Amino acid sequence: MLKLTSDYVFKTFLCKEENRAILARILEVFSGIKILPQEILIKNSEITKEDISMATMHMDILIQTEKFLINLEMQNDKKEDLINRSMAYLSSLFKQVRFEPTNYNDYTHEVQVIFFMNFKDITSNQEINYTLLPSEISCGNIRFIEMSKVDLRTNNPIQTEQDAWITFFKNPTNKYLQQYAKRSEYIMQALEALDKLSQDPDIVRQDEARQRAREAQQHYIDMIKRQEAQLTHQDAQLEQQSAELERQGAQILHFTNDRILGIRNLISSNIPDEIILGTFPELTQEELDKFKI
Repeated sequence: MLKLTSDYVFKTFLCKEENRAILARILEVFSGIKILPQEILIKNSEITKEDISMATMHMDILIQTEKFLINLEMQNDKKEDLINRSMAYLSSLFKQVRFEPTNYNDYTHEVQVIFFMNFKDITSNQEINYTLLPSEISCGNIRFIEMSKVDLRTNNPIQTEQDAWITFFKNPTNKYLQQYAKRSEYIMQALEALDKLSQDPDIVRQDEARQRAREAQQHYIDMIKRQEAQLTHQDAQLEQQSAELERQGAQILHFTNDRILGIRNLISSNIPDEIILGTFPELTQEELDKFKI
């Protein structure tokens, strides 16, 4: 069965008209936003072949209702710019919101960005579902769902609907999810819809193509990182070599100055040439004669 941790499957599944009730339930469970399925308008449901082949393309879902603008995305890559990226998403949504000039508490839509994060925890606490901005900001927020904090290896039954949905995203064939579905109309409906989607050979092929594109991109990123690390190491070695050459040059210069001064002192003291040449073995008679000029 396909998995919704694939951003392509995530978008394809949740953008289907027949899955509006499932999408509405997911929004309610994870954000507390209650929306009727018929109120949901998905503004970017189309997925092109270019989107599939270009792993850098965003597979986000932009939802509009009468009162809300919501951006959903399945995130599989832990990136250092995640916070800035989420703020960029939020800013993009705010561009579509009209505020009353005389009262900025009066606005057309509340905006929400929701990231389902399928990678190792970015926070050390046990909280799975949390917002980035202070609760005092009523016009919008960013919500992070750390799915890795739901341990699928446990032998304990699923207790909460939030954990059930995360399990559905990560491993829809999980035996405890199957048990939970018997008492949850929405989870059962989602499993049946996903099973149907998984029977579509075109969807399966496109998902495989998307995964290959992502793997190729990751291979390229890893290669670039290795090359950057090698260049950094080489730069450090060159800096060390340069510092050593400077040190040796200073020593040579210091030695040369002392050598010249010593030879001239011996000459001015009328020391015989053979003694001077013996004191400075590297000095030739020709060079010594030049010092006397």
